[in-house]
Amino acid sequence: MSQEKGWESPICRLCESAGPIRWGWRYNSYGPKQRWRCRDCGRTFVVDDGFIGKRLPPDAICAAWDLFFRGTSLEDISRHLKVCWSLDVTAPAILEWARSYSRLLADWVEAVMTPKKVDGGRRWHQDIAVLKLGRENRYVWLMRGRGDNGRPMLLAVRYSRDRKERHAVALLKDAIGRAERLPDALVSDGEHSFERAYNIVLYQKHREVKLVHGVPIACKKHGLEHNNNPAEQMVDDLKDWYRHMNGLSSDRSAADLLRGWFVHEDFVDAHSRTMTWAERAGLNLGLPLEDRVQEMIKRATRWRLENRKEFHQPRT
Repeated sequence: MSQEKGWESPICRLCESAGPIRWGWRYNSYGPKQRWRCRDCGRTFVVDDGFIGKRLPPDAICAAWDLFFRGTSLEDISRHLKVCWSLDVTAPAILEWARSYSRLLADWVEAVMTPKKVDGGRRWHQDIAVLKLGRENRYVWLMRGRGDNGRPMLLAVRYSRDRKERHAVALLKDAIGRAERLPDALVSDGEHSFERAYNIVLYQKHREVKLVHGVPIACKKHGLEHNNNPAEQMVDDLKDWYRHMNGLSSDRSAADLLRGWFVHEDFVDAHSRTMTWAERAGLNLGLPLEDRVQEMIKRATRWRLENRKEFHQPRT
């Protein structure tokens, strides 16, 4: 029986010592996993491939995660796993998978995008989607790049409880940190926070970037040429996905799930094309077409283990 690919020289996940020895196999409901024994602490362990402690097949977990961000309800995903996989999984368990793997993948993707950069295009479109948490409004800030021939790229997403300018500033800084170059124009819908963010971040040092007040598509009937359609389309796509959840349960859950939606839009969903938005924007991670989500989880888990000390440092 061959060794698991990609883990030829693991370290002990309990004491972080190198050079463990093979110690048989661990068997569970979906197959064997190589067991290791640490030479220093003497304890046995299996390598964390992102699915450690899960009693269900990784394929089923990844399928549930993908279906959730394609707009399938939790009840329908649970029914699908029952009919097609003969697995009894509750809706809360599926939601917890969606949240936990969204955090993991988003942390990894954000770390990858910063040094490698993407082609954000010549025009960046920004807008705000208003969602409901109970009876209160919540806000999702979106920054979408538009390249040649209308090629899209979702550059940044942020979730907030208010519409203060600091969220618009953080959104713009995130987009700038992930793009190869600044845009020629920044298109917004006239939101005051976006204008303040432009003045704070770009106006003093990069006046060549023009702030353009977008004309909504609804103004077309008045004879005006609309130019913020990409952002409005992104808001519509987000709200279409949001409807299947029957509202948000909490701020923390909403923030986790929106980060996962961002990853799915850019790196998983090909949007009826042969390549994802990230690949079309020049960020090709060499991910396979099949088992893409599972491979991303494995890579993200390895990245987390390699950066364990930095990963657990509190953010200031």
